[in-house]
Amino acid sequence: TKITVYTGDFTGMKEELAVGQYNHIYLAQSGISFVGSIQVPAGMKVTIYSKDNYSGTALTLTEDATTRF
Repeated sequence: TKITVYTGDFTGMKEELAVGQYNHIYLAQSGISFVGSIQVPAGMKVTIYSKDNYSGTALTLTEDATTRF
């Protein structure tokens, strides 16, 4: 099961991510310049951070969401 990040509102460029840790460099190299929305499968959660190195304000999602975080 994978989560999917999109550049738009569940549209545009997308990248499917398995369980793990991903940073903005990985996403940028995959064509994701920013995360506009995240599709979170049932039973999974995603934590995104406002700053590099998994620091700053954290936001944990347990369901699909649009975000400019």
